Amino acid sequence: MLRHEIRARMYGLYVIIDITQRSQHHPLMLAEEVLKGGAKVIQLRAKGSNKQSISRLSRAMNDLCESNDALFIVNDYADIAASLNSHGVHLGQGDLSIKSARKLLSPLQIIGKSNHTYREAIESYNEGADYIAIGAMYPTLSKTQPIVGGPSLLKKAAERIDVPIVAIGGITPDRIEEVVLAGASCICVINAINTAENPLEASRFMVSKILEAGGQA
Repeated sequence: MLRHEIRARMYGLYVIIDITQRSQHHPLMLAEEVLKGGAKVIQLRAKGSNKQSISRLSRAMNDLCESNDALFIVNDYADIAASLNSHGVHLGQGDLSIKSARKLLSPLQIIGKSNHTYREAIESYNEGADYIAIGAMYPTLSKTQPIVGGPSLLKKAAERIDVPIVAIGGITPDRIEEVVLAGASCICVINAINTAENPLEASRFMVSKILEAGGQA
């Protein structure tokens, strides 16, 4: 599959499975449930964990996503993404540069990058990011992220950027319509799924809200 074909599949519900977050579910079980619920993209975030264990978990999640026609993204570790040929890697502002990550990845793998301001979003786009994540949209307990513009910032960036935009940060079902209308291709969630008692039903509900708002899911 060519890189632009993978990029075209960046839409719908994007779930970050963060193993540092409290959850009553094993990461693999959580991944399986959200995929059944209609998630199109899963990212594994495992900051501070042993890289060998991250690699094993990443490989299992990658296989699970492949069998469910979903994308699997590795957070931060471009070397792990390259070794298992995942669909791509996600970088933060303080992580490896897009240029450096591209040297490690195959030409077919995508790179996403987190952004908190309009300037960062445009810089990431100009550096060659395959998708642009913008947040926090709203107050969130997952990470300490500044809220700079929220959906209005997303809308402004969407007018300049022609790659998928991922909205993240404090997005609850009742807020999905606002971010979809602002131009988000993906609705990205962490706590809303990681801490849910029933991640399958929580995912299904969010997917239904994306469709109701006129988004692709």
